[in-house]
Amino acid sequence: MRNRYTLISAIILLVLTMNSCFTNEPVLSQLYNDRITLIVKGTYESNDPYGWQGIYTDDGVTTRGINFTNNINNQSEVKWYIDLAEMRMAQGTGKPSGDTNAEYYMLFAQERQVMCSDTSALYGKSLDTCISENGTAKLNAFFGDGLQIPAVDVKAGDYNHFTIYFRKLVTWPSEKYTAVAYSGDLVTLFDNRYIYGTNIENIYQYKSTDFSTPVLFPLQRTDLSLHVEDSERPYVMEVRIFLKNLMMKHVMDYTTTNEQISFVGPSDWAANHQYNVATYQEAMGENMIFTARIYHPDDVGSIQVTSGGGANCYFAVVKSGESFDPLSRLPLAATQATNNYLIKNLPSGSYDLYKTCDTKWYKSGGLTVEANKDGYPETATICNGGLPITVTAGQVSTGGC
Repeated sequence: MRNRYTLISAIILLVLTMNSCFTNEPVLSQLYNDRITLIVKGTYESNDPYGWQGIYTDDGVTTRGINFTNNINNQSEVKWYIDLAEMRMAQGTGKPSGDTNAEYYMLFAQERQVMCSDTSALYGKSLDTCISENGTAKLNAFFGDGLQIPAVDVKAGDYNHFTIYFRKLVTWPSEKYTAVAYSGDLVTLFDNRYIYGTNIENIYQYKSTDFSTPVLFPLQRTDLSLHVEDSERPYVMEVRIFLKNLMMKHVMDYTTTNEQISFVGPSDWAANHQYNVATYQEAMGENMIFTARIYHPDDVGSIQVTSGGGANCYFAVVKSGESFDPLSRLPLAATQATNNYLIKNLPSGSYDLYKTCDTKWYKSGGLTVEANKDGYPETATICNGGLPITVTAGQVSTGGC
C-alpha cells in the first residue's frame, strides 16, 4: 500500500514538473517569491540612517538617584537580543468573522529571525542559534540598510493590516538595586540560554491607557495602504520599526519594598513613564511604533534635499495632500537631515517634504520643550515652500527646507 501511494505522489510531481516546463510557471507557489523582497529595518529612516547617537536618560532615573554600574553613554553600547517569530498581513480586521475569508491573516514571513549583539551566554554556554544563523550580522543589517527576510507569496489585493510577532526583545544593561544601592545584574532567558539583560517585551506589552490589548504580540497597524499587484512584477515590502537612536535609560521604583530595577528601552516620547506607580510602571506600549510600505524597483525615483539640515532632525515625505502628525505615525520615507542627502525608493508621484525634529520630551510634570532629550522627532515643518515635489522613475528631484 505504501509503495502505491509513493508511486502516485511521484506521478503527480512529474506531471506538475512537466507542466512547468511547457508553461514556464513554477511548480510550487513559493517559487513566485523571487518577486518579493522583504526588508525589515530598526530605524526611523528608510535609507542612509544616522550612526549611533548618545543615549538618553529618563527624568525618573535622575530623580531617584539611580547610577548605572554598567554605565553606557552611547546607544552603540546597548546589547540587543531580538527574536522575531513571523509577520502577517490582512484585509479588514484580520480576525476570522463568519464566512468573510478576507478577514483572515495571510502569512507573509514565517522564518524565525534571531539577532544578537554577541553570542556568549552565562555558565560557559553560547547562543547557538545566533551562531548558526549569523545573528550578529543580521542585527547590523537590521540597524543599517535593512535585514532581508524570506517572504511567502500572498494573494493580490489591498491590505491595511500588518502584524509583527516578537518572541523576545531583550536589552542590556539592566540592574537591580536595594535602596538605590546596586545589588547585581538582571538575568533572563534568550534562545534557551541565560544571559544578562531584561526582556523589555513585557514592559512594552501594554499601553498605560489600555491593559486589554497587547502591543507587542503582535505589534500591528490596521491603517496601512499596501497594494499587492496581480502580476509577477517584483516588489519590495519595507518594514521600519523605530528603535535605533530612540533608546533611553529607565528605572522602575517599587516603593513598598524600596527596590529598583533599571533597564534600557525606547524613550517615553508618547506618554510619560510613571516609574514609581505600580499600576503603570510596566506599561510603556505607547512608545512602540512602526510602518510598512510597498514599492516596485522599476518605478522609483529620489528627492535630494539641497538645504536646511539640522541637529536631531530628519527629512521625511508623505504623499502630497495627506495630513501628517509625526506623533501618530512614521512618515512614508525618511533620511537623516544632512545637506544633499537623498530620500530614495519613492514611487512615481507627488510628495510633501517635511523636516521632523526632536524638540520636546516627557517629564513627570508633563511635556516639556527641550531639544534632543528623547530622540523622537515629534515636530514637523513643511518644506519646499509648501509646494509638492514630483518624483519620476529613474530621476532625482530636488527640494529645500
